[in-house]
Amino acid sequence: MSQLPAPDNAAQAPRKFNLGIRGKVTLPYLILTFAVAFVGVFIVTQFVTDSIEERFTNQLADAAKVAADGFVRVERTHLDLWRILAATQGLPEAARAGNAFQLRDLIEGPAASRAIDSVWIVDATHVVLLRLDRTASGEYTETLNRTISSWEPLDRVLRGERDQFGDKFSGLLREANQPYHLFTVGPIRSDDTLVGAIMVGTRLDTALRAIGNDAVARVSAYDLTGGQLDSTLPPAEPGDPENRLAPAQVNELLQRATSADGQSEFLSLPLKRGSSEYRLAYRPLLIRQNAVGVYSIGLESNFIINSSVTSRLLFAVIFGTMVVAVFAIGLTISRRLVTPILRLVSTSQAVAAGNLSQRTGLSGGDEIGKLASTFDNMTQKLQERTRDLELLLQAHREEALKTRAILSSIADGVLVLDSRGRIIMMNSAAEHMLGDLASDFSVGMLREHPLERLEPPLEPQSALNGSEVRKFEINRRTISAHAAPVITNDGQQLGTVVALRDITREAEIDRLKDSFIEQVSHELRTPLTAVKGYSDLMLQTAADELPEKYLDFLNIINRHADSLVAMITELLDITQLEAGSLRLRLERIDLNELVDVALDVWRERLDEKQLSLELTRDPNSTSVIGDRRRLHWAIEQLISNAYHYTESGGQVKVGVAGTADFATITVADTGIGITPEDRKYLFTRFFRSASRVHSNERGVGLGLYIVKTVTEAHRGKVEVDSLVGRGSTFRLILPLNEVAGEPPIVQMAQDNR
Repeated sequence: MSQLPAPDNAAQAPRKFNLGIRGKVTLPYLILTFAVAFVGVFIVTQFVTDSIEERFTNQLADAAKVAADGFVRVERTHLDLWRILAATQGLPEAARAGNAFQLRDLIEGPAASRAIDSVWIVDATHVVLLRLDRTASGEYTETLNRTISSWEPLDRVLRGERDQFGDKFSGLLREANQPYHLFTVGPIRSDDTLVGAIMVGTRLDTALRAIGNDAVARVSAYDLTGGQLDSTLPPAEPGDPENRLAPAQVNELLQRATSADGQSEFLSLPLKRGSSEYRLAYRPLLIRQNAVGVYSIGLESNFIINSSVTSRLLFAVIFGTMVVAVFAIGLTISRRLVTPILRLVSTSQAVAAGNLSQRTGLSGGDEIGKLASTFDNMTQKLQERTRDLELLLQAHREEALKTRAILSSIADGVLVLDSRGRIIMMNSAAEHMLGDLASDFSVGMLREHPLERLEPPLEPQSALNGSEVRKFEINRRTISAHAAPVITNDGQQLGTVVALRDITREAEIDRLKDSFIEQVSHELRTPLTAVKGYSDLMLQTAADELPEKYLDFLNIINRHADSLVAMITELLDITQLEAGSLRLRLERIDLNELVDVALDVWRERLDEKQLSLELTRDPNSTSVIGDRRRLHWAIEQLISNAYHYTESGGQVKVGVAGTADFATITVADTGIGITPEDRKYLFTRFFRSASRVHSNERGVGLGLYIVKTVTEAHRGKVEVDSLVGRGSTFRLILPLNEVAGEPPIVQMAQDNR
């Protein structure tokens, strides 16, 4: 029991440190002001020092860029002279003949005009045919027939190598008792044959002095091991460090040169020469993107002074004065802010407690006054909306009661499904209907299976009226389910409304009608067979003995007997389809062959009617698994349809095409077309258009119904495009990869009547 007061003390502990809004505004403001002042003094003084260092670094980087441009100018001068000499008439021949005198006459003038320090002509065996070296007076001394040792840029040229920049290479070379030269080597060719090389060079010390004058800096050059080759820095005094790079530093520079940033960064190191301090920036010496060495740019760093102490004292005084002024102003402003805010807090607490009549009573043109006015307006509108909402809820309750009364009075069952297919509402008729079925078919299974079948996207025909009709049979009772999606104005489907109707009596009447049709068809077939047989016999045996008029009568009897037999055959097949007793005899069928066989029957009749026939076959073998006779029947029905509804002089196109998964049989005509009103009922049984244009054609309206039923039995589908007066196109789309198994029973197509 002694531990019970502890939670109360813990709950009250935070209240001791609750400073209120005045303390929460003033204290952080004061702390932040002092923090900003001290940080500002430090940052500003540090910025002064960093600014001097940054300016020095930028100057060093600019000097390094000027130096890089200087080396590029030297290389361009070499390349200009090489191009002139390589294009000089007679030079390749003189090099091939080893004529040093002629070579001098050809190269001395161009070299002197550009003040080139050294020009060498080397043959293909590394023999220097002519070497011209410029003296201090501007004249050239020559050296003849001297073998040069192996040097990589020269070796690559004489081997005929090329890189992404061409067939010229550069490097640093030093002969005995001679200063370092920066050479550019290019080939000499005669009729595309390599006969030697031209070496154009500039003394390294001369190049460094010129580059140092342009960059206003000290320039040094190093080899790839880090050793200094030449420099414009003052000579080292005793105790000064050696001006060289470690191999690791050279490797680091070369890696930076090949990185994504290229030479955007450089290696910066200090160096002492006597009483002067230098900062050296090192970069790779790249000629034609090949590293031939390293160069450095040096600037004196003695002028960088540290003024942070003086600056810090001055800025401390300035910031201190500003802190006092800011704090005084902030304290006054906080007092003016706190009072109306406290009033807003008390009013909002009253509104949250349910007192919607409470108002702040504050006004003003500042933000707090606008906030108070907005809060009062919001409270007023909330009070009005609450009153309106109560009235609306009362009206909705009354409307819901009316809706339930209407649903209860409907004789048909009505179900409402959500977007996931779950039943969320049903009327008493639906409850009664489902309750009657519960004895031999569980309501759970009825909800799970038949009703979910009503939800797939609508077929094109059913989408015309926004609903879909399905039938299912349970315990000798037939139920018709009409499903329609519940769609908002913005096209979102909220669920499905299903109307259930007991159509057992109508289904029984349909079965009796089908049975009657089957019985009558069988009875009619016997006398028609006799009429057909005797008419054929008379045409075969007595055609020559009969007068022409009677012979015409006999032909008419025979033709109409054929039509009646075809109609009766269709009626018998329809009864088999409706009864589910028509089985498919599956085999592999070549559709190209099947279409040819079907067209053989119609070619003569198409010619008699002056209809042109165009046949397009799939170049590949397109085969499906199906019933040959039934598919032949469906194709013949489409050809018959095109024949009967196309005027003389028209055209009929039949085509077979295949893809990886499907085969398509297309029958197109230029006939009278199909009206939009007739297209809705096109594939229903016994449909005959009442349009005037169809009045001359005979039949019972089963052809396209049979086509659709046979195609769907093969797990395919039928598509149709038509324009009135322009013609129609029917497409039978059949799957190619269906595996043959037990022959499926052809089920009755969906009844859309």
